[in-house]
Order: sequence, then structure tokens, then C-alpha cells
Amino acid sequence: MAADGDHRLGRRGRAVGSGRLGRFHRRGQCTQHACGSHRSPGAAARGARGRARGRAGRHRGGDGVVRVYRLLYGSGTISYRGERHETAPQGVAGGSPGACAAARIERADGRIEVLPAKARAQWHAGDRLIIETAGGGGWGQPAATETTA
Repeated sequence: MAADGDHRLGRRGRAVGSGRLGRFHRRGQCTQHACGSHRSPGAAARGARGRARGRAGRHRGGDGVVRVYRLLYGSGTISYRGERHETAPQGVAGGSPGACAAARIERADGRIEVLPAKARAQWHAGDRLIIETAGGGGWGQPAATETTA
């Protein structure tokens, strides 16, 4: 703690994982959604598979990862570096492209701030940072009953 009572916290986190491309012989895998240590006193985190982020094909793409961080107290600076925010992972052999990645800050007062792929932003106690990695593209023509949702 600094002499003025200011808590300084250095934290490096990674939202590792994304949906893999569907293959000719199987569905795309959903890569690991575990992410580093969450012992920082100022932020709580949870992770999950991204639902329906992998896209249609004879074999669907993997679903990607959703990471949620909530600042418990104080304030800080987020330095975010992401990929695939504007270009979706492509499908192969007639499969649909995957979902683009996205990041946003949900403010404690209800406002939502969408972040570009490279961003720096301030956040305060109660704010949440949500990071959704890209979903994988499908492989092969989707069955007639499958949609790209």
C-alpha cells in the first residue's frame, strides 16, 4: 500500500481459449477455459464455455470461452489486447464462419462500454469486464435442420 493509502495492484490475465475449427471427422473442440490464478484481492473472475459461438457445419466449430472479471473495490486501468473482433474464423468445405470475439465493460450503474480489439479503459468497484473469445468455424455443409445460431 502506498503512503497515501492508495492500493496498487498489478495483474496480468489471459482469456486463453477459443473454439477450434470443425474437422472432416469430428466436431470442433472447445479449448480450455481455465485461466491463470485469480488470487488478486481486487478482482473476482469466472470462466465458462461460450454457448453457441461455434458455428454450423457437418461438424460444428468449438464454442470459445467467456471470461468475466468483477472489480471488488477501488479502481484501476484495464489494458485489453484481443484478436478476431472484426474478422470471424472461417468455416471450411461449406461450413459457416465462427462468431467474432468481443469485449465489454458492464458498469455498476448499468451502462455498457464495448471495447475494440486493442483498448485501455478505467474501471471502478462493481464494474465487470466480459471477454468472449471467437468461436470456431464449422466443417462441411450443415444438415438441413441445423442453423448458424
